[in-house]
Amino acid sequence: MNQTDPHQPLRRDMRMLGDLLGDVISSREGESVLAKVAEIRELSQKSRAGDDFSQGKLIKAVAALDNNSLKLMAKAFNQFLNLANIAEQHHRIRRRKSYQRRSESGPQRGSIEELLPRLQAQGIDTDNVVDQLLKLKIDFVLTSHPTETQRRTFIQKYNQIADGLEFLDHTDLTESEEQLARENIFAILLSAWESDELRLKRPTPVDEARWGYAVVEQILWKAVPEFLRNLDRTLKSFTGQTLPADFSPLRFSSWMGGDRDGNPFVTSEVTREVLLLGKWELAELLVRDLVELQSELSMTVCSDELRERAGEAREPYRAILKEIIAALRGDQEQIEALLEGSRQTFESAYPGEEALKEPLLLCYRSLVETQLAAIADGRLRDILRKLSTFGRSLLRLDIRQDASRHTQFLDNLSDELKIESYTSLQESERIKFLLDSLDRDDFELPPDFPKDADDIELFDTFRLIASLDKSSLGSYIISMAASPSDVLAVHLFQKIAGVSDPLRVVPLFETLDDLNQAPEAIEQLLNIDWYRKRIDEQEVMIGYSDSAKDAGYLAASWAQYRAQEKLIAVCQAVGVPLILFHGRGGSISRGGAPAHKAMLSLPPGAIGNGLRVTEQGEAIRYKFGLPGIARRTLEVYLSAALEGKLLPPESPRDNWRRNMRLLSEKSAQVYRESVKANEDFGAYFEQTTPIRELQAVAIGSRPAKRNKGSDMASLRAIPWVFAWTQVRLMLPAWLGTQAIFDSRTLEPDQVREMFEKWGYFKIMAEMQEMVLAKSHPEISELYEQNLTDKRLHIVGERFREQIRTVISGWLELIGKEDLLDDSPVIQRSIAVRNPYTDVLNLLQVEALKRTRSAADETDEALHQALLLTIVGVAAGMRNTG
Repeated sequence: MNQTDPHQPLRRDMRMLGDLLGDVISSREGESVLAKVAEIRELSQKSRAGDDFSQGKLIKAVAALDNNSLKLMAKAFNQFLNLANIAEQHHRIRRRKSYQRRSESGPQRGSIEELLPRLQAQGIDTDNVVDQLLKLKIDFVLTSHPTETQRRTFIQKYNQIADGLEFLDHTDLTESEEQLARENIFAILLSAWESDELRLKRPTPVDEARWGYAVVEQILWKAVPEFLRNLDRTLKSFTGQTLPADFSPLRFSSWMGGDRDGNPFVTSEVTREVLLLGKWELAELLVRDLVELQSELSMTVCSDELRERAGEAREPYRAILKEIIAALRGDQEQIEALLEGSRQTFESAYPGEEALKEPLLLCYRSLVETQLAAIADGRLRDILRKLSTFGRSLLRLDIRQDASRHTQFLDNLSDELKIESYTSLQESERIKFLLDSLDRDDFELPPDFPKDADDIELFDTFRLIASLDKSSLGSYIISMAASPSDVLAVHLFQKIAGVSDPLRVVPLFETLDDLNQAPEAIEQLLNIDWYRKRIDEQEVMIGYSDSAKDAGYLAASWAQYRAQEKLIAVCQAVGVPLILFHGRGGSISRGGAPAHKAMLSLPPGAIGNGLRVTEQGEAIRYKFGLPGIARRTLEVYLSAALEGKLLPPESPRDNWRRNMRLLSEKSAQVYRESVKANEDFGAYFEQTTPIRELQAVAIGSRPAKRNKGSDMASLRAIPWVFAWTQVRLMLPAWLGTQAIFDSRTLEPDQVREMFEKWGYFKIMAEMQEMVLAKSHPEISELYEQNLTDKRLHIVGERFREQIRTVISGWLELIGKEDLLDDSPVIQRSIAVRNPYTDVLNLLQVEALKRTRSAADETDEALHQALLLTIVGVAAGMRNTG
């Protein structure tokens, strides 16, 4: 490996993959198509370099393509970008290994190896480090993938290419081995070229859940124990201590099949099927591991404790494992019968993870007692930790529903009971009604209630919860929560349905107003004696998406920060542990950020003894799509969480708080005037972006809108961000932040002080800088010129003027000539993609223009071209929603 240029292998890989893809195009489509690809790519590169003549030629070349050629160009440039992504992900793994091999370069930032010496240097006692680590719980909640544009079959092919790149990194390969590896990659690329990149139909919620289970099976099942083994080694080298055999600070949960907020396809039957499939898959993975462990534990010596359990068996460990395997196989048979409808009940010999751990821990203790700890700390310890991480259902399932659906149920119930309408009650009256009902042992639903189909489905969900082992489930999330009654209502539903061990009920505060009022709502809730007696901790979910869509990125970010600060204070005041659940998406306007920076930008005390965070869509693939990437993701989260607990950031100064209040108010005003008060905005958005066409991309089971309304308020945050990302204006991530550079709001020195001395503000600025570097206002202007009524052009002109103000403002503030000058790796990554993404944008403009002007049904090649440009731009931008 080139020691002077660590990124030379990345360029080598990208060049090789590009050449191989060129060979595929030439062999399948002919030299003329490959020549056209090369011509358009060269013109795009020259255009990016500032050659206006080449830009004009590029636009004309794209316009001259027939529909089939349009599709082939979209396919080619889409593939180039996906290969660039593969090469970069593999290079991240390569660089991580380089850090681990070469001690002279020092440990990698964000690693446990880098953190522990810093903690020691700060005088933090090693016992305290271990104690805080043992209290830490990080729960990754995988959500359905409405932003994952890649088909599963292509993800598998791309992972095979990454395996090929890893093989080629070996320095002792023969010429024949290298050639064979390249031939294998060529074959995969050939297969990909001849496969349909686009889903023919939307995935069902069960399909989405299967996709989530596949991430665990293919990547996390192996990556998690490997990560924990490395954590053990590092911890022991610095503290002399290791983690308990069955301890894991990690949890994995899911919303796939449980999130019914605005998704009519998620029903109680779907949730039941998803949970059963998870239990079946967990049993399958465990049996595979246990069969391999059985072959290892052939020894006859054991502890008296184990001998008492195993009886006279000559090979006692194998006897114990045989029982477990048989029980798990029995679970699978029951599940298969349940899914087929030939069985109604499920009775496992090991209903929860602790029950299954018990015989395995018995084996572990016996091995240690008989001086066979080296064997105990191998596969057996890995299995114990997998159980702690994945439970008995592979992914613990959260249930989510909108607060308004609960309110409607209660309103219909009040009508049935002939009492005052629930919706007409004040909050204090709602609380009284709910508490009175909860205190009554004889409270039941009327015989013929519910009658409404939605009400029936809602209550069927609670009956399902009552029938399930709680270890399969996580929390019950209430979308658009605003008040204590929203939480109490779910407790009432659980009581009526007969839930013996109620789920945690978690309010999700999403809009700007709800975030601002969240601390008061939680304080009121915790002052209710009935409620306080029934909880051990309070979980609150912070919504990033809808608050930013409501008021803009800057105002939402500050509201999220302040809400967390106040929630921490409220819970500390009454001695209730707080768990914050961060509903982050992939883009920065939906809370997306590099994990290490995101964690360290939280207020002091926000991590407490753990946190939950959503991982959604394409972010799951980028963070957990390859074993090496997954291990790095886990490492970054854990080290950042531990650092946040032991070296918390300082609270912001009073003058910074005042400044942020002014900036957020001004920012929200500018954002809302631009989006909500501008009567032309909706038409501009509909005409300029591919928002209508996005509905045709089968990338998720959930509808793009919460309801059938046509207004902007009904549009979900994901397609809102997705559409602006496609046209490269990135509006949700920056609109309103120009207030930062308005000297009438703050003096530049005040802003500079916050940037230089306040971690939260600096990280927010860095995230903004990254997304601005991906923007291209001139591209959005091409969409406008070709697709938008002339009378609306003034809207786009104002936006482009505003984004240029934001870009120049940041550059002046941080003293740079170009965005990301101090982040050359990210800067180069974006620069490499730009010529390819630019072409896909031009192809998309042309495809949209032809599609929207077509009087009859769209030509299939044109339709394919348009959809390919959408997934191609998504690949180029690396985050879509």
